[in-house]
Amino acid sequence: MTEILDKLRDLNERLSDRVVVDPAMLEQLVDSLPDGLLVINEQGLIQLCNEQIELMFGYPRSLLLGQPIHMLLPDGLRERHAQHIARYFANPTVRPMHLAQTLAGQHRTGRTVHVQIILGPLVSTQGVLALAVVRRVSDGSRE
Repeated sequence: MTEILDKLRDLNERLSDRVVVDPAMLEQLVDSLPDGLLVINEQGLIQLCNEQIELMFGYPRSLLLGQPIHMLLPDGLRERHAQHIARYFANPTVRPMHLAQTLAGQHRTGRTVHVQIILGPLVSTQGVLALAVVRRVSDGSRE
């Protein structure tokens, strides 16, 4: 997962002073990734997601964009997550979230989705955004 994040960061740096990428190509690039990709702003609102996120969490992109990221979390984690977002944006760096443990997300149906996440800053015309590479993992139980 780190390799994908590194490649996206390198691409972002190389393109920052060049011609804007064709939007169709960028969408295809993002959707072809094998892992989920989310981009959120400092308010915790989803700015971009890929097809893997749609499949992982059961929401069509149209219902995710502009919505709070906490909609993908179990109820018990939502309130605390706002503090995590604020801490991340105070010092945005490339880092895994809770490397030693699997994190829990929530599918649209209410079932738990076990994931690993790596975060990285993404500089844009909107300011610094958080890019999250999300990989679904199995906990060994039936879902």
